[in-house]
Amino acid sequence: MGNLGGYQVLTTQAKALGGPAQLVAHIGQGAIARVAPGLITVGVLVGAGATVGVQRLIAWRREVIARGEKSGEDLVAILEDEMAAEDAEGDDKEPPALN
Repeated sequence: MGNLGGYQVLTTQAKALGGPAQLVAHIGQGAIARVAPGLITVGVLVGAGATVGVQRLIAWRREVIARGEKSGEDLVAILEDEMAAEDAEGDDKEPPALN
């Protein structure tokens, strides 16, 4: 049986490992072991990118909230100034009705 070439190598290895299923499992484990460091690296990079993205989202949200609060304060100040100016003029007219 020495003339079977690659087939003989595979059958000999399969027999040594306990059968063809174990041979395939060993080949698969080797492939996973070669790919795993790359997958881990990708996972770490994606995780780091997600962390940075979440941090930027939180910072943006805080900035938008702060701008909204400032705008609200500015609007209240403007309205109070206008109301004080109207009171100083003595204009006691009722505001126009909203349609």
